[in-house]
Amino acid sequence: MKLSSQEAFEKNLRHSAPSHFAGIYAAIIDDRFERLYFADKLYQFIKHYKPQLTKELIRIESLESFSLSSDLFSSEERFVVIDQLEKLKKVDYQAFIREIEGVDQKTIVLLLSETFPSDIYQALKSDVVAFDLTGEKPWERKKRHISELIKMAAKQKKRIELTAVDLLIESVGADLARLKSELEKLCIFTEGKESIVVSDVRQMTLPTKEKSYWQMAKDLILEGEAERGRIKDLSDWLIFAGQVRNQLMNMVRISEALEKGEVPKIDGMRDKELALLIEKCRERKLADFLELLDLLFQYELEAKEEGLKADHLFDRLVIEVNKQVAKV
Repeated sequence: MKLSSQEAFEKNLRHSAPSHFAGIYAAIIDDRFERLYFADKLYQFIKHYKPQLTKELIRIESLESFSLSSDLFSSEERFVVIDQLEKLKKVDYQAFIREIEGVDQKTIVLLLSETFPSDIYQALKSDVVAFDLTGEKPWERKKRHISELIKMAAKQKKRIELTAVDLLIESVGADLARLKSELEKLCIFTEGKESIVVSDVRQMTLPTKEKSYWQMAKDLILEGEAERGRIKDLSDWLIFAGQVRNQLMNMVRISEALEKGEVPKIDGMRDKELALLIEKCRERKLADFLELLDLLFQYELEAKEEGLKADHLFDRLVIEVNKQVAKV
């Protein structure tokens, strides 16, 4: 059974509680944070009725074989999340299906994926309840996010006005991970108040038209371009420098893997983003990124010890990165 709205899925879940939960669930959502967020919500709901339920996360790419019954499933009540189903090789479909169909009745399996391979769905469709958002429209996503943000606020014993939710989504966009982060900051900011209102959002939330430190750092390392934007003082520069370091460390890890002939991996990074970084690393050298890390370290020391101006440090770093990018 495929359900394409949050309301339909939650209705199905409520009707199945407490004794008739499905043996197999699936969440087909393109954003990995949202998939894992959904997995945690589903686990917490079922655990309310099954207090002994334990949770385990397994990634398809980490499985060396499909003998799941003996290793991963037992007579205990378990909630087993199998992530990255889209990475399963077609040659392994049948073995995977047999294992899933043969698990103990006390085990609940949740499949997470960007897409649901039709062969696997057809084999499991009589047993699986799938929450499929691949056809979700933008206004449907906004409605779902509004509902989630209101629930998140309520868990923190806060009420968030609908106009404040609208402004938050308008400012941040449709990224649930960032929306959740911004809401958490708002809850701290409004400590002692019962409600989060529009003025709170305006004070605390940075509109997406002004790039984040992370996006500024990414633009600089990948393209050699960066707008000063948020860099107003040394504290801004140091935060930005930390994000640049994170970007450079990712490039170093990928370049090292490429030099060894290995497949680069960065935990938590989406495949499309990783593919872009790999492409950029092939155009440059590992030594380039290591050199920039050394320079960044020097600039951070100068910022702390000599009190150089933030704009001067920013411009120097942009110039050095541009020198490298120009060689490509």
